[in-house]
Amino acid sequence: MIPNDDAAVAEGAAAAASPAVRTWQEHVMSLKLHQSAYEYAQKLIQDRRCVLDQRRDWTDHKPARSAARKFIETHGLAEYGRWHLGEDDEEAEDSKRRYLFPYGDFNNVHRCAVLVVEARAGQHKCTDIEQAALHLHAMLDTLRSRKAYMVGQHVRPV
Repeated sequence: MIPNDDAAVAEGAAAAASPAVRTWQEHVMSLKLHQSAYEYAQKLIQDRRCVLDQRRDWTDHKPARSAARKFIETHGLAEYGRWHLGEDDEEAEDSKRRYLFPYGDFNNVHRCAVLVVEARAGQHKCTDIEQAALHLHAMLDTLRSRKAYMVGQHVRPV
């Protein structure tokens, strides 16, 4: 059955009037550095609340979705956002989708996560986020080179 042209036009107009699903490229274009999250990450590293692991470890260290939901229920979305270097101000403030590029597990900064953020931000031309991740990476590698693997200071080799 061939659709009526008028019906197709009306359907297209209705689709245009409804909220559009944004592509990843459109989403990335509206991303900016979440400055308070970046400052928080720096403080965590200075306080030795970090894990000096390898890039490939993020698959295993990344918090599960259930852990993220529980964290939000306990601490709220603003605190959840502090664990992400990217913020999309075109997304609603009460949405998890607003925050991208996680750098830790809600307890510690993970070097593996920072390396993933650095690579993904560079790939998507999010220069400010990439530069922040580069700086965090350098901070973490400074700790690593000093062999500051002191469990009592929350710096753990993996």
